[in-house]
Amino acid sequence: MKVKCMSCEKEVEYSEGVFCCEECSKIKPKLNIKIDEYSYKCGDGCCDHYGTVTTVNGMELPCHNQDAETMIRQILEHLGYEVEMESLYNGEELY
Repeated sequence: MKVKCMSCEKEVEYSEGVFCCEECSKIKPKLNIKIDEYSYKCGDGCCDHYGTVTTVNGMELPCHNQDAETMIRQILEHLGYEVEMESLYNGEELY
């Protein structure tokens, strides 16, 4: 079965877990993703703030969110991908 290389879109023969052509698989830039979860409770205990700060290659991304879809989307968009995602809960669409 033929698939397109994830990097250059050249057609390659698919094998388990291989999605890049031979040339692109040799070029593996390092991607550093830092996920920093935080929680803050105000002095009198009435407010609880929490979230996640995501940093990619030293650049903090704007959406501080617990939501996995938002985190994945912003990382991929930051890297230049056009992203189309489907959100499911127990196999059914959320939206």
